[in-house]
Amino acid sequence: RTLVEVNNSDRATKIRNLKTISLGKEIEIDEVFANDIAIVDNVEDFQIGDYLGVEPMLIEELDIPSPALQSSIFTHNVEDRSKLITAMNTLFIEDPSLSFSINQYSNELEVSLYGLTQREVILTLLDERFSLKAYFDEVKTVYKERPKRKVEQTIHIEVAPNPYWASIGLTIEPLPIGSGLLIESDISLGYLNHSFQNAVFDGIRKACESGLYGWEVTDFKVTFSYAIYYSPVSTPADFRKLAPYVLRLALQQSDVEILEPMLQFKLQVPQSANAKAIADMQKMMAEIESISSNNDWTNIEGRIPLDNSKEYSYQVSSYTQGLGTFMVKPCKYRITKKKVVNTTNIEEKDKLLFMFEKSLS
Repeated sequence: RTLVEVNNSDRATKIRNLKTISLGKEIEIDEVFANDIAIVDNVEDFQIGDYLGVEPMLIEELDIPSPALQSSIFTHNVEDRSKLITAMNTLFIEDPSLSFSINQYSNELEVSLYGLTQREVILTLLDERFSLKAYFDEVKTVYKERPKRKVEQTIHIEVAPNPYWASIGLTIEPLPIGSGLLIESDISLGYLNHSFQNAVFDGIRKACESGLYGWEVTDFKVTFSYAIYYSPVSTPADFRKLAPYVLRLALQQSDVEILEPMLQFKLQVPQSANAKAIADMQKMMAEIESISSNNDWTNIEGRIPLDNSKEYSYQVSSYTQGLGTFMVKPCKYRITKKKVVNTTNIEEKDKLLFMFEKSLS
């Protein structure tokens, strides 16, 4: 019943009871030690990441992949939409890995998913805890885009159709897959101060949310290489608004390659089903790394595109009468020849972009 400090702050809580897990059951105890599982009841306002007492040594460089599936969620009763948003916000507070947003073009509530099981868990929680009947639309794979080659692009001040009091030059070049977005500046802070340069960086990040085919643009380097401003008329807003157009034109000049998410998989099936399993893997464009067999089972390991295999665990259960298993975990993206357009993230081309493209052509 001692007051315990929360998150090294003035906030404190009183531990009125303590439990742990033993042989699959909760049991009451008086103390827990390192590596024990501790359960505390009747504690409000706790979130994932909070800690009691001394700050823990957090795992450094923990690589948690972002969700590679996405689906829109709806309520059966249209009038319950606001309740659904409130419920999803509550679930997000409890589990920050749950990512959702309202699409600015379609106004649909989109949820990022790690797998199809998570979809069923969310629907069950909404039903049992919030009395909301909901359903998901088609589950879509989240692709990414990466520039193909190094290019430079500049839009000059007082040159039509540029309406902004700014000149911006950007150089883009591809980086190895998995590198993310890197932004650098070659412009002296003595010439263009932080507020202007940060505005350019903000514009670049915003533009990367939706590339030529509507997917996030990643794994490339952007160098802010050229700038002109007129004092006192130029403002950071001019640079923030112009930067996305410069990046868009650079991407068009470079073209992009589509990156698809891959899964590391382990498939175990009875010997009688190994021919079908291997044929399925080849059909789904899997990269088979090993095949091993004994008298009863065949084990296949390798990498497989997520989009081709997201429903495959159900198929394995069906053709093996529930005996087979298909276990996966996310791994890196790879280049694909697909040109998958994410139409929900492509806004109708604005007139200014059309004019920029026309002036360059």
